[in-house]
Amino acid sequence: SEDLLDTSISVAEEEFVQMTSLFSYGKIGQGRVVTRMFTDGIVAMDYEVTLSPDLPTLPRVGLQVKIPAEFNQVEVMGMGPGENYVDRLEASSIGFWESTVGDRYVPYIFPSENRGAEEGRYPALR
Repeated sequence: SEDLLDTSISVAEEEFVQMTSLFSYGKIGQGRVVTRMFTDGIVAMDYEVTLSPDLPTLPRVGLQVKIPAEFNQVEVMGMGPGENYVDRLEASSIGFWESTVGDRYVPYIFPSENRGAEEGRYPALR
């Protein structure tokens, strides 16, 4: 479970609004999410987790963000056009790829393995 410990909001010279939130994950550790909302509509997020040194094994750590359904177009610069992983890069090329969220879905057991794309840069949802 997670508990919100603190949230702060600041404005950086009219360029962006920054929200910093600190979380406790109980015995697992703590997390910090820094969200920057720029005047041109871009949202950038940094997520940092500090794990307790007492953990016997590394837990699976992730972030879930709820996004309205109308943002269903995915754009990314990276390896593509299809699914690719570190051992399949020779069959891919770097480029600018577009698809829908539904087209990217693959019903794998672990969501982190949901149609992998190596060397992804500048992802956007529209």
